[in-house]
Amino acid sequence: MRDDQNDTYSVGAGARLKLTNRCTIVAEYVYVLRPKAISDYFSSNNMKFYNPLGVGIELETGGHVFNIHFSNSAALLENQFIPYTSTSWRNNGYRLGFNISRVFSLAKKKKA
Repeated sequence: MRDDQNDTYSVGAGARLKLTNRCTIVAEYVYVLRPKAISDYFSSNNMKFYNPLGVGIELETGGHVFNIHFSNSAALLENQFIPYTSTSWRNNGYRLGFNISRVFSLAKKKKA
């Protein structure tokens, strides 16, 4: 057995609740389906993994969207955070993330 999982299966769900025109709550949870042999292998090597859970808030301020997220996952990519989340919300293992988005559009010049 090796600790690299090339065939990890999971089921994920996300939700978005719009509170006002400019404020939204978002959430995401991924349940990782690990065979017992893999779970036993990790346990025998003192490695514990948890299902990723994240909640956040999005605030729109006209031209910008601010995202503040809390998650027990440290990674951003699916192949990292789904199989390898090693912290739990119960043990204060949460992370804070922050993003700012801005949409730019190129305006066409008016003909004179």
